[in-house]
Amino acid sequence: MKALGGAGMKDPTLEELIRYSITIRERLGIECIAEACVKHIIEKAEQRVVVDGVRSMIEVEVFKRTFVRTTVLALIVPRAGRYQYMFNHPQSVVRTEAQARMLDLHELSLGAGELLLLGPDYYLLHRGVVDQSSFFESFELQR
Repeated sequence: MKALGGAGMKDPTLEELIRYSITIRERLGIECIAEACVKHIIEKAEQRVVVDGVRSMIEVEVFKRTFVRTTVLALIVPRAGRYQYMFNHPQSVVRTEAQARMLDLHELSLGAGELLLLGPDYYLLHRGVVDQSSFFESFELQR
């Protein structure tokens, strides 16, 4: 969310975030977010880096083209658990189930469905709805 301050959005709504994600990709290209991440990683990174929030196979290809040893991990969480996580995350602008569904549909339009089917080297399967503090402790690795 810090980066959005530079875009003139201090407390953006979900609709503004979706509109911004579409606009920036239209202006700079579908791969622009991944390319900005690559630049930042090269400037700042140590040995290993985790990039959270990749939205498409195009973005994965940007990382694989730059970093030969890229591993793609998908977190698979049932809708109820995903929505609960969104509602409780301190930086989330998602407050209702309708907004969560809107965000899901937007991310599918960016290529998240293709990414989940074709991209991962590993899947982490969530084993149930848990509270915010133990959310990441409830996954099982699948290959």
